[in-house]
Amino acid sequence: MRVTIKMIAEKSGVSRGTVDRVIHNRPSVKPEIRERVQAVIEELNYQPNMTARALAKSNVTKTIGVLIANTKEGIFEDEVKRGLDDAQTVVTENGTHLDVRFIEGENTDLIRQHLVEFMNSPIDGLIIYGKNSAELIGWVNRFVDRQIPVVTINTDLPESNRDCYIGEDQYRCGAIASDLMHKFCRNEADILVILGSYKYTGHTARTQGFIDSITKKGFSKQKLHVRECHNNYEETYQCVTEFLKKNSGWQGIYMANESVVACAEAVKTLNRQDDTLIVFHDRSDVNDQFMRDGILDYCIDQNLYDQAYTAVEVLSQHLSLDQPLPSGVHHTATTIYTPSSLPIEDRFCSLYARPVTPYFEK
Repeated sequence: MRVTIKMIAEKSGVSRGTVDRVIHNRPSVKPEIRERVQAVIEELNYQPNMTARALAKSNVTKTIGVLIANTKEGIFEDEVKRGLDDAQTVVTENGTHLDVRFIEGENTDLIRQHLVEFMNSPIDGLIIYGKNSAELIGWVNRFVDRQIPVVTINTDLPESNRDCYIGEDQYRCGAIASDLMHKFCRNEADILVILGSYKYTGHTARTQGFIDSITKKGFSKQKLHVRECHNNYEETYQCVTEFLKKNSGWQGIYMANESVVACAEAVKTLNRQDDTLIVFHDRSDVNDQFMRDGILDYCIDQNLYDQAYTAVEVLSQHLSLDQPLPSGVHHTATTIYTPSSLPIEDRFCSLYARPVTPYFEK
């Protein structure tokens, strides 16, 4: 069996990016870690992929355009960047280069500008994250028509001709949230469901999965209050405050969007943490602390690092080594956290230091 970078990373307890830096004698690796990884390389008798190296040395460079739109500074952007950075260190061996563009906010003109630049570059493949819109779907279809493979990550564009989607199964995650809510909320309780935008297929899929699942368990749709708060702190804070002031007794809140902090602070201000169950998505340092403080209850966490890394990996392998792309949809892992199951580490990002499982080695 061929020894892989993934096997070395797992045995060494480091990321695949770190293993790649050791193999190629690159900087930014602590001496003790470099020594540990090198010992594992020798123990496993690792032999590099000569086909990939030959491609890299042949000056046949493949460029993957990466467009992450409608984002903002924070854990989402940080983890996606880290996944892309680590993937770049590995796929360089295949002769693959990433051209990464992050766009904060809903700047459609800037999104259009970057897509025009990618179209004129040209690029060999495209990884894209953005709101589901007719214009973005049209752009994806144009790239595909030009035989440029397109991979969507985190939120899908299912009505487009994209080659595959890599991310969590959002409908199933909504159903998981309903399982947690149903166990602790009586059927007569009111439940507030907040999504960021109906334009994000991820938010709508989570919401629909939650509604479909919890109504099957006996909850009345009249007891479900669905609100669109545009990932906005003020809107979310006001929405949660009004809901809790209107409804006394045991309540539930399902946060299908990003403004979890606003929800937690509204609950804390009204001192309603003891009779309000909150299920939300995605960990961060702040969200972790609210869980430890007893304000937030259950987190359904997606691995953003894994989504970005896997997208680069499969597209690079497809372009450079003719490996097939995943068919249609490739769902990444989901983890459920309670306050007691949170890692002890002070820094949230240490959670994602573990190596991910490469698609082609599964």
